[in-house]
Amino acid sequence: MKRLTWGLSLAAALMLGTAENRLAAQNAGPPALVIQGGTLIDGNGGAPLANSVIVIQGNRITAVGRAGQVQVPAGAQMINANGKYVLPGLWDAQVNYAWYWGEVMLNQGVTSTVDIGDGEEISIAQRDAVNHGKAVGPRQMVGIGHLGGIRGGAMPTGLESELATRKNPKSPDEARAFARRFMAAGADMVMIHDGSYAPEIYSAAYDEAHKAGKPAFCRCGGPRTGPKEGALAGADVYPHSTGIGAAVAKEGTRANNELDR
Repeated sequence: MKRLTWGLSLAAALMLGTAENRLAAQNAGPPALVIQGGTLIDGNGGAPLANSVIVIQGNRITAVGRAGQVQVPAGAQMINANGKYVLPGLWDAQVNYAWYWGEVMLNQGVTSTVDIGDGEEISIAQRDAVNHGKAVGPRQMVGIGHLGGIRGGAMPTGLESELATRKNPKSPDEARAFARRFMAAGADMVMIHDGSYAPEIYSAAYDEAHKAGKPAFCRCGGPRTGPKEGALAGADVYPHSTGIGAAVAKEGTRANNELDR
């Protein structure tokens, strides 16, 4: 009986030890990633750091410094960046994103994008596929659809889906309803595409965005709402320079080119 009890105890201990090892391995996560030898430009305004070492654990940068001054974790995956520059991922802050751009943008250093709210339903799938590791591409902030942009052949036909872009609010209440609809579907921000509405339309849509803890985007190019009016209405971000040149120019009759102004 004692031999049987001892055998069972040993088996239980082995099983417990195996489970603990497995749990420890799971908690340890993937091995560290180390980028070494490159010239680091960190974007904070300091001088470039030659022969740098960057230690990444999971999705966090845990250590940065010159070679010999940073401890490299055992078993880390090493990337040799000798002769290259290392810098933070770039943002494309206004993009008409398409699913086939993912690898191209990453290859050019763009790791995050903000769309202008014209991706409609497919933008939700694109963003979530990247976030869940099912597709390759930059992180995406999507508006799904936007208010405004109603010009020429872009006029709605009435046959569009509920999440089709270019909604045309006729009142502040409609602007609120459109903003809530896009955010309920997963929009990361509320986007108004132009300055053709009265400021109260912008205020209503942006109020809904802020109540949901999301930013308000505006291409406030007038004629009814310019950059100043958009800011007063609650816009947080201008992803486009439209209207800013005219608003800041002392002499507004110059050529219609933003950079010239």
